Amino acid sequence: MATPVKLNALLTLNPDFTSNLETEKEYTIRKDGFRILPFNIPMELADHQFKYLGKVKVTKLVVTSAGTDITFVVLKLFSLEEQKIYSDNFIRA
Repeated sequence: MATPVKLNALLTLNPDFTSNLETEKEYTIRKDGFRILPFNIPMELADHQFKYLGKVKVTKLVVTSAGTDITFVVLKLFSLEEQKIYSDNFIRA
């Protein structure tokens, strides 16, 4: 029996994420299932509605039967103008 694995190039926050993001600060979130994300490579961060928030790098992944724990560091938080540009141009049907 195979185990489904998701390869992500965008890190999205869960709807229940309530922390105020700060640059150079580390956060850990849990995503369902088995996930693979690039390490130490800047990637975009979005909220659960795909509003782009900034750039992060993943520093640790722990895969368990309960899901994947993703530890990341915020590299840059986008200004409101940058959020709009990223959100309007990267999410198109």
